Amino acid sequence: MNSILQCIFATAPLSKYFLVDFPQEKKLRSQNISKSLHDLIKTARANKGGAIAPTELKNKVSVVAR
Repeated sequence: MNSILQCIFATAPLSKYFLVDFPQEKKLRSQNISKSLHDLIKTARANKGGAIAPTELKNKVSVVAR
């Protein structure tokens, strides 16, 4: 999961989408995984290189991937 998240964070258009465009799209905003990813990217950008734990995202993925 760590390498996948690093790839997502390093993909500028995808990160930009989740930071800028995602909050405006009501249909996707209701999806738990998308919301958790948005929150994680926002937290990661705010920490500026600090360690973060993707616990909420991992829990949401676990529920869907049962």
